[in-house]
Amino acid sequence: MSEQAIQSVVFDLGAMAGTVNKGVWRVPKSDSAFGGVTLLNAYIISGGAATSVLQLNNMGTALGTAISSNIGTLNATLVANVKQAFSITTAYQDSGTWIGVSTGAGGSLDAATSVILEFKWGK
Repeated sequence: MSEQAIQSVVFDLGAMAGTVNKGVWRVPKSDSAFGGVTLLNAYIISGGAATSVLQLNNMGTALGTAISSNIGTLNATLVANVKQAFSITTAYQDSGTWIGVSTGAGGSLDAATSVILEFKWGK
């Protein structure tokens, strides 16, 4: 059995303030029997200092603003241009699922904020 290569996707999150849920990436359908993806790592990097309680969320398949379940969390004071890792608690996500980020009340993110997801196909 051969090992899968680690895949990554980077997306701009942009500025967020207050309690906001933002869908950012849809887990693609695989051309193989792998199904969804297993998240190996998730990071956030901000262009400016910020303090926020962040959640990485499963937002279902309809891309609304409702959160279906929590994937991981990060309670952090972000330093400009220093990536910080989310703590992932639910790694496997089905194909077609939207992954999103939410900020807690009183939190904010700089306009130059990005999220990096590292994953492998399947479980």
